[in-house]
Amino acid sequence: MFKSKTFAVALTLLAVAAAGCSKQSDEERNKQAAAIAASIGKALDKATAPKKAASSKNLNRTAAAFYSEYMAVRGMQAMRYMNAKIALDGTVRQVLDMGGAGYQIWLAAPDKGRVVIKFKDNGAHAKTKKLKRGDSVKLSGCSVSGKTTRAVHMSDCRLAS
Repeated sequence: MFKSKTFAVALTLLAVAAAGCSKQSDEERNKQAAAIAASIGKALDKATAPKKAASSKNLNRTAAAFYSEYMAVRGMQAMRYMNAKIALDGTVRQVLDMGGAGYQIWLAAPDKGRVVIKFKDNGAHAKTKKLKRGDSVKLSGCSVSGKTTRAVHMSDCRLAS
């Protein structure tokens, strides 16, 4: 309803001033001004309340399709993916044993891109599968952790058996 808090405050002051011009008692004017201020405050709270993320549902995508979709996202549109749990199917492009930092895989994506996968268990289960370039994988429970110029980063992924 209101574009800014400054506008709402100005409107409240105007309402209080208008209430003061009548021939009512001070107590009646104060009640009227308080009622006006309360209704403006409620409208302001409703207008400026943060919007809930558009989706916290599970999304199922191929790694290539998700990469293309997410790389096109700009600004606040990314909030749609923040609470989503994403299931991905893809082809392993590279396998990385990061030592103490865990085990990662990169999934192939269009335009020399990649989807970087970090596992919830640091890749312990994936390591036992002895994944290699070209293997098909199914992942679940992934969360988006960001993107760079040619990569979408996913964390907390679980490898399907």
